[in-house]
Amino acid sequence: EPKIFQSITDREHKDGPVLLHYDVKMNRLDIKDARYKSRQDSLIELLPINIEKMLDFSRLLSKNTFFLRVDFYEIKGKLYCGELTFFESSGFCLFTPEKYNLILGEWIKLPCHE
Repeated sequence: EPKIFQSITDREHKDGPVLLHYDVKMNRLDIKDARYKSRQDSLIELLPINIEKMLDFSRLLSKNTFFLRVDFYEIKGKLYCGELTFFESSGFCLFTPEKYNLILGEWIKLPCHE
C-alpha cells in the first residue's frame, strides 16, 4: 500500500532539482533525502496531474511485496513507468529528520520464518 511519494521537478536546474515528499492525502512532509543536494525547501509545489493513477498503479504493482519503489514520469499529461526498485539505495538511504528512517523502516513487514 503506498504510504508516501516523492515529486521531483526541475532536474536540469543549475541549483539542483526540487525534491518534495507527500503522504497519500497530498500533505507535504518535512522529509529530506540525505543523498541529494536539492532545493527541497523550495516553494515550488507541482503535483502530477496523474497522481491518483500513479498511486493506483503502484498499489497493483507492489501487491504481495514487502517494499517496492515505483518510479513514474509524467510527460505532457501522459504517464510512463520508469523503474521498479525493490531495495532503495541497497537499503542504505538516509532521511532527515532522522525520525523518518525509523518510521519508514517500521512500515516494512518481513515474514517470520521459524
